[in-house]
Amino acid sequence: MEDVLFDLIIVTVAAILVAALVNGLRADKIPMLPPYLDNSLYREMKLSTFQQKEIKNSHCLIFDARPHELYQKNHLAKAMNFPVSQFDFFYNLHLADVPLDAPIFIYGGTVSQACDRELAYRLSLKGYKNVTVIL
Repeated sequence: MEDVLFDLIIVTVAAILVAALVNGLRADKIPMLPPYLDNSLYREMKLSTFQQKEIKNSHCLIFDARPHELYQKNHLAKAMNFPVSQFDFFYNLHLADVPLDAPIFIYGGTVSQACDRELAYRLSLKGYKNVTVIL
C-alpha cells in the first residue's frame, strides 16, 4: 500500500511539473490564478470598519455580488443585488450613468469572496477607480 501511495505522489508531482512547463512554453499561457485575485485594482475593507464609517455616506453605492436567492436571505442595508453572473445586465441597470470616481462597495458575505472580487475586477476593467471589497 505504501508503494502505491508513493507512486501516486510521484506521478502527481511529475504531472504538475510537466503541465507547468508546457504552459510556460505556450504563446497563449493559461493563467494559473483567476485575474480577479489581483487586488491591486481595488481596495479591501473589513466589515466592522465599513459599518462604523462608510455606510453613513449616502453618496456611495453598495452592491451584493451573490446570486439573487442568497441576496434575498440576508444582505447589508442599502445594498443592491448585482450578481456577477449577470454582469452586463446589472451594469446597464445600476451603473450606466454613474461617474467612474463614484465610491462603490461590494459585499457578498461568503467565505471565499469570489463573487465580490470578480465584480470588483470587472468594474475596474470598466474604469471605476473607487471600488472597495468588504471582507
